[in-house]
Amino acid sequence: MAKFLRLKFEELGPQLQSVLPPNSPLGKRMAVAQGVFPLGTKDLLTALYYLWGDEDGRVRQAAQKSLDELPESLTLVGIDAGLSYKVLHYLSSRKYDNNHIYERIALHPAAHVKTLCYLAETNPFEPVLTIIARNETAILKHPEILYGLSRNPHMPLNLIERLKKFYELNRGHDFMQDIAGEQQEAEPAPPPKERPQPEEDDSRVVTANDDRLFGGFRFEDVLSEAFDTDELFADDLIREPDAELDDQKRRSMLQRITKMAMVDRILLAMRGNSEARRVMVKSGNKIIRDCVMRNPRVSTQEILEWAKERSTPQDIIETIARNREWSRNYQIMNALCWHPKTPTVYVLRFLGTLNMQDLKKLGDSKMVPGATAQQARSALRRREKNR
Repeated sequence: MAKFLRLKFEELGPQLQSVLPPNSPLGKRMAVAQGVFPLGTKDLLTALYYLWGDEDGRVRQAAQKSLDELPESLTLVGIDAGLSYKVLHYLSSRKYDNNHIYERIALHPAAHVKTLCYLAETNPFEPVLTIIARNETAILKHPEILYGLSRNPHMPLNLIERLKKFYELNRGHDFMQDIAGEQQEAEPAPPPKERPQPEEDDSRVVTANDDRLFGGFRFEDVLSEAFDTDELFADDLIREPDAELDDQKRRSMLQRITKMAMVDRILLAMRGNSEARRVMVKSGNKIIRDCVMRNPRVSTQEILEWAKERSTPQDIIETIARNREWSRNYQIMNALCWHPKTPTVYVLRFLGTLNMQDLKKLGDSKMVPGATAQQARSALRRREKNR
């Protein structure tokens, strides 16, 4: 399959054909290529790929840049039933952290056999390889898929042996007999690694700030049905782990999250598992921290841990203190009284609920602000006087 398969105008859907007619002006094409034109989330991926083949070099480069920076969540949503096999083949060559993107490609009815062969031989995710292996009809018709699976070190050996026996049972001979001699020696021909280069000077291309929501993305889509799926991220970022991660795995997770586009970090903050939340609640970006606190999976135990940690950001402590459900929990309330970042107005409210033993500990402590200790001693004296 060719390195770059240009998408023709006739292959676009009606919506994109109306947005990008053959005579559309350069400014409009550039706006779409840069991701700043208001397109629906599902049209964005196809539009960028289409403009990658534009006659103007500046548009091509801008579209290529936007494709490279397209968040994984938007890529996943863009893989709908009407997506061209050309775009699917391109996506199969990209390196994604989210295995569900490759799963959708492998399951897509328009996926070309060469795309399946490439995934079979090179993809590192076992669930993706299992999906391909279950497509027995395709394997019988195209034994090169089985050949690719047999060369993939991530493919379970027992599954390979089962497929070989299945093929031999149905065809009456070993699958290698149906593989052309040149195919046996050929390395997989990956989809485009080299991009078409612009003819114009690179300095003429207008670029946008990278640390932002992607231009073509609409924030209200975060809560839409298009994003209502656990497939938006790799399983280890969504499913709860069987055991706590060690420091090395947490550092690795932090590196992966740091490399994500802003929109992916926002979505993960609101959907991620406890380990992802643990990493993101201390993000330097207040928007990300706020989204973590909106995650419906946040547990009381997590809130207690954050209330106890002195490194927890000020805005997180204030959010916990303002939340009536969390602040009614005695342990959380007590932890907030000990935290140096808890606003005084909340400390005064919580002191009236603490028992005398905890008031005495606060009043005698050198680890809390002087005003908190003084108020705790005053509350304790009033309590003792009224006994």
